[in-house]
Amino acid sequence: MLRRRRKYLEEGYNCALCQDGAEETIEHLFFSCSSSNCRWFVLGIIWNDAGNIFEKLSTVKQAFPFPFFMEVVMIGAWCIWKERNALIFKREGSKSVYLED
Repeated sequence: MLRRRRKYLEEGYNCALCQDGAEETIEHLFFSCSSSNCRWFVLGIIWNDAGNIFEKLSTVKQAFPFPFFMEVVMIGAWCIWKERNALIFKREGSKSVYLED
């Protein structure tokens, strides 16, 4: 989305959570990022590497021991997203992270 809006980040489009140099994609941020995987693990969710998002959700839902699986996933994803945004956009004491054309 940032690329489409021609907003350029000083440090590029790498994942702000894990800082492993991996490009931040939806797949990476929510399913394969080492930092977000730690958060999912605490919630009792371990994503498999195979399949699309629907297959991942279906597989993990079957192993989740509580009936409110989707609520946990939605809140977990929201918290990861908020943490990511705080790291990128709300850095105190630093200059703006956007570079305008």
